[in-house]
Amino acid sequence: EKNGYSSRYASFSIAPGMNKEEKFKIPQASSAVLIESIPSKAYVVFRGKRIGETPLVMPELSFGEYSVRLEKSGHAPKDAIFTVASERPHKVTVPLESNIGSITINSSPRGASVYLNGKNIGITPFTVEYPDGEYNISVRHPNYTSFESKIIIQKGKKIVKDYTLHLIPGEFEIVSNPAGAKVSVNGRYMGVTPLILKKQRANINHNITITSTGYETVKDTLKAAPGRREKKVYVLTKPYLVDKCIENDSYRPRITKLKDFLQEV
Repeated sequence: EKNGYSSRYASFSIAPGMNKEEKFKIPQASSAVLIESIPSKAYVVFRGKRIGETPLVMPELSFGEYSVRLEKSGHAPKDAIFTVASERPHKVTVPLESNIGSITINSSPRGASVYLNGKNIGITPFTVEYPDGEYNISVRHPNYTSFESKIIIQKGKKIVKDYTLHLIPGEFEIVSNPAGAKVSVNGRYMGVTPLILKKQRANINHNITITSTGYETVKDTLKAAPGRREKKVYVLTKPYLVDKCIENDSYRPRITKLKDFLQEV
């Protein structure tokens, strides 16, 4: 017998006065260990390698101390340390703790695509369960600015995130003939033609006024399309001679009759 080795029995005979040497090979003692987890189907990692899923029998373990790690999706990994000190098989049971949390993503408007660490996982409103940890989230909707941030999912907790998305601004390209006309938007002077008006709020009316000395004032209402540039060309015209004559009181009666006649024709 020797500690850590299996006992072996042998028989031999020896005559009186006889010297005899016998050699015995004693095998190292070992045992089988059953690794179980709650819940089952957890990976067993031994010495840096996955050797199977629970329940798993590890055969012929020599006497000594051992450590295994159990890994299962949706649960925190856990290390188990056990000692083999006899040849009798024994069992190691490891309870695993869930590390799942949930997050609900809402957006205004609805129907935005949700990306988690670059992977499309659903459309808002959307609820998903994930292991605890930090994630990169992106909420995207056509014609709207994207929203990106980091979120932390905590085990056993429910998180609700509300995101308000804004329409992508549009642009106007204002051209006049002749060029050099003054352009105002909603009463605010913006410059002279040709002119590109950037960052115009989309899907709302913009009142455009174009003025140039010696030409009729042009007024228009434009609505910017999200993320697009719209080109508008305006041909400026000079005031009608009839209108100028009406401004002179001495010609007013005759010119007014002429203007009425032309309208009837």
